Amino acid sequence: MLLKYFLFFVNLIIVYSFSSQTLHLQKKSFNYISYNKLYKNSLSNRLLLISNKSILKSCINEYDNHINKINKFDNAKLHIINIIFEFSLFRIVLANLARLLIANNAKKYNYDWEYNVNKWQSRNNELQLIYNNITNKNINYQNYYNKQFHAYEDGNLNWKAAYEVDSATYALTLRYWNEKVLSGKYNIIQIQDLLRYNILNEIDKYMVNIKKPEYICDLGCSTGISTEYIYEYYKSNIKSLIGIDLSPYFLSIANLRLIDSINISKNITYKHDYAENTHNIIGLNSTNLIISQFLFHELPTHISREILKSIYISLTSGGVIAISDIDVTRMLKNTAPINVALFQITEPYFIDYAKFDFKKELELLNFTDIKIVETDPKNRLILAKKI
Repeated sequence: MLLKYFLFFVNLIIVYSFSSQTLHLQKKSFNYISYNKLYKNSLSNRLLLISNKSILKSCINEYDNHINKINKFDNAKLHIINIIFEFSLFRIVLANLARLLIANNAKKYNYDWEYNVNKWQSRNNELQLIYNNITNKNINYQNYYNKQFHAYEDGNLNWKAAYEVDSATYALTLRYWNEKVLSGKYNIIQIQDLLRYNILNEIDKYMVNIKKPEYICDLGCSTGISTEYIYEYYKSNIKSLIGIDLSPYFLSIANLRLIDSINISKNITYKHDYAENTHNIIGLNSTNLIISQFLFHELPTHISREILKSIYISLTSGGVIAISDIDVTRMLKNTAPINVALFQITEPYFIDYAKFDFKKELELLNFTDIKIVETDPKNRLILAKKI
């Protein structure tokens, strides 16, 4: 009950104080009449953003034709929430609230968040040994990676974040097909299968006239969940599967997962390094398929560009890049303002990602056959081929 009251309080503050500046609802995206429906000075009208979804949806329909012009949004308005919270403890409070909501939401679907976190925490001694062995001592973390990510002040560079990655991954996915889960048609593993195999099936269809990939890289592999799915899908062809991530804490769990699953360990190697250094890790013109899942929304624009360049020179001729990540258009259309605001607070570079024109950037690098497909209710897959 206390959480509900606190959440209402947060809703009130965000909507009342920052509503005209939020990423989700911008004055330029509405005609004047719709704007007045939501932004008159009365508090009750502002609270319609929370309490009356039908009005919100009607306004969403009106700006739907404009949302693809996200690159032209007013930068000052897009950044207002981040600027306000950058120098405030309120940001930390809201970031932790977002994490708490995810954990509580997991319980709704009978997913035991605490049990799965404790599973890794109880093996800290093993993880510490792995950490000492796999950490790249030559890495000096750039400023963009030292920012607060999600609900963790140290971002991805701490054990708490690592312990909770798997739980957060499964819990967030449950919401994509919540009706299937709540009805009992799908369990947590089946939902994760649906997410991952939707992505891999689309990649496979795209590569139908190309030789099955033997050399694959999983970029931003985190704790190895995505890497293991890639292995299972292509295991009859794989000669080398390399996972790259910048968090040695995440990679420690990825390696422990391999130890626990001996049958798949021989063809998977994890590397602690920058994604923008991919070409130096896996070699020039060396790899048939480079997959990135849910990485780019955590990157500033200049790093995204560096990574795409590194991917291009790492791929063989005819090699494929596959980027799975948030579909901003559908997110803005289907997500309540409070959730967008909370998400933006926990993702410091979401604005950069929202404005990043992948098609244009890939074309500038001479990628061809660019295709964008929806793979689930929240995310999209971007596919392209090196000439």
